[in-house]
Amino acid sequence: MSGRLWALLVVGAVVLARLASAFGGYDIVADVDPTNAGLPPSGAHWLGTDALGRDIMWRLITATEAFVVPGIAAALLAVGVGGTAGTVAGWFGGPTERGLAAAAGLPATAPRFVLVLLLATIFAPTPAVLAVACGVAFVPMVTTEVRTRVGSLRRRSFVDASLLHGLSVRQVLGRHILWTGCRHILARMALQAAGFFVVVETSLAYLGDLGVQEPVPSWGNMVASGLVDSRLHWVARVAPAVSLWLVLAAITQLDAHLARTEARR
Repeated sequence: MSGRLWALLVVGAVVLARLASAFGGYDIVADVDPTNAGLPPSGAHWLGTDALGRDIMWRLITATEAFVVPGIAAALLAVGVGGTAGTVAGWFGGPTERGLAAAAGLPATAPRFVLVLLLATIFAPTPAVLAVACGVAFVPMVTTEVRTRVGSLRRRSFVDASLLHGLSVRQVLGRHILWTGCRHILARMALQAAGFFVVVETSLAYLGDLGVQEPVPSWGNMVASGLVDSRLHWVARVAPAVSLWLVLAAITQLDAHLARTEARR
């Protein structure tokens, strides 16, 4: 199996898990049953149960609510704002380029994780706030990448030829520059922003104070529980960590594939 295929399968499985969580009707409160605490994997509980008798597999599935949609939102924000700023800066150049580059670079004055922590501390650390913070944190990188590529393509002869043949600036930018020349860059930046959100969300949930709080499941607080509770079966203890590793590895694999594809252009 190729690296891209297994990565797509992992991403697809996560999306299906999010849909299952939305329509599965799992109740995080009703699932508590201390008489079933620490059970090993079985037909009734495929990954066993935790210290409160809750089904580990269903909690893994439900935990996707904490990062799938907010992660996509962070990626769209980063690509939308950074891509727009980079496109305008690269196309017009000069003072416009310098002004937009300076404005878009403001979030880069602090490390990305520090910026997210700052915004999460100022505002309530909800998934929406974390999504905005992660998206804003990636705007400088997206702006720089797109500005550099658009500026390089803007100086190519085919751009002037297309304009002379009657194509509008919107057509040239949309079809010949952004789609043909920048779509792999934008896809990579979106993947990286989404992966960054997953890391941030699970890290904060693992630490406990600013992330998803029990009894709401997150892969981060599930990893933390597995580390401190020796009563759990080893499958239940490693399942959230393995799930997190698979998702991040899949995102990294897809990012690398896009980078190789871009290098061959």
